[in-house]
Amino acid sequence: MRRLAALLALMLAPPAFANEPVELTFIANEGVILRQGEYAVAIDTPSWNSYEGTYAIPSEAMVNALTTGTYPAGRLDAMLFTHIHGDHFDASGAAGIIEAQQPPPLILGGDQVIDAFVEAGGDETRAMRPQVVDGTCETAGQPTCAYTLGLVMPSRDAFPRIDARPLFHRAGISHWTYRVEMGGVSVLHLGDTQPQLADFSIWDGVDFDVILYPYWFAQMEEGAAFLAAHPNARTIAFHIPANASSQRVIAMLNGADYLHTEGETRILSAAQ
Repeated sequence: MRRLAALLALMLAPPAFANEPVELTFIANEGVILRQGEYAVAIDTPSWNSYEGTYAIPSEAMVNALTTGTYPAGRLDAMLFTHIHGDHFDASGAAGIIEAQQPPPLILGGDQVIDAFVEAGGDETRAMRPQVVDGTCETAGQPTCAYTLGLVMPSRDAFPRIDARPLFHRAGISHWTYRVEMGGVSVLHLGDTQPQLADFSIWDGVDFDVILYPYWFAQMEEGAAFLAAHPNARTIAFHIPANASSQRVIAMLNGADYLHTEGETRILSAAQ
């Protein structure tokens, strides 16, 4: 069966600040900001729905920082959203950020995300949708997918590379995973991928230095296998229940690194 695949390739000249570190700032749930020097990409933030307190959402102070581009969020160049669920995406919040920040960031997401963003009053000229093409993934286990150049993101003088490729979350939900390459560091954000139903061959042949994964990957055979297939990558868990104690999380993840507290940071580097 033919599979739809997509690649958003955004690679321009190397930035002048190439020697500056790549820093990850955790916002809430799966929301992160990746920053190197003056460039920053946010993924799955802001969000608005905690689902009755199950998952954390950004504090009022953090929402204000995201909107105004002030510390600790800072100005953003782009906001990427994996899917439309409220613990990952806030349409009105995204619209407010694009209206408030100058120059306004761009927003990238599937049709459900962008349609909701525009309906909430968002500036459609700042929106991009991953370009879907008919691939050639017809042999199970041995895909030969054809990826084509997607939309080109306008930038000031340089911008990180962003790949967007779909992985399954739920039926009826458009769900995209993102690889951001910044400062020589390749970071994969898996969103809410359900590993038992996902076709990971969509990412075959691509190397990652850092993999951000929902905590249930470590508890599922297929998820653990995907992480094990990238032994040189630094793996960091998120989407952890808001009220989980550190003892519970450590036991749940067998001591693996995780993100749980708003504002915590990591310095990311290329795999050795």
